[in-house]
Amino acid sequence: MAITYPSRVYREREVMDMWNSVVGKDGKPVEEYTPRAQRGHLISHSREAPLYMIALDGDKIVGYAGWIDKGNYNVGGGIRVREDYRGKKVSSVLTDKRQQKINDKGTKFNPRQTSLQV
Repeated sequence: MAITYPSRVYREREVMDMWNSVVGKDGKPVEEYTPRAQRGHLISHSREAPLYMIALDGDKIVGYAGWIDKGNYNVGGGIRVREDYRGKKVSSVLTDKRQQKINDKGTKFNPRQTSLQV
C-alpha cells in the first residue's frame, strides 16, 4: 500500500494506542511506545505530551513526528519510523508536515523581545 500522511494533528494517547496495537507473534508490541512523561532520560520541559503528525500504511501507523507547543516556542517531540519503513523518506515527509503545522500557527515578532511570539 501507499504511505499516507493525514492532515489532522494527533494527541499522544492516540499515537501510543495505534503504535502499540501492532503486535508480534508473542502478542506484544513490535516496537513499544512509552509516554514521554515516563521517559526519565528526557529533560523536564520535553516530558509533556506532544502533538503529532503521523504516517499510515493502510490503517497501520508507520511513523510519527511530534512537537510540544510551549506558547511562544516549540520543543521537538520526537520522530520515529518503523524499522521496515526506514529509507523511504517517511521521516523527511513527517518533518516537513510537522514544520508546516507549526508555521500555520503564525508567528509575530516583537522587536523589543529576544524571541518569536507564536
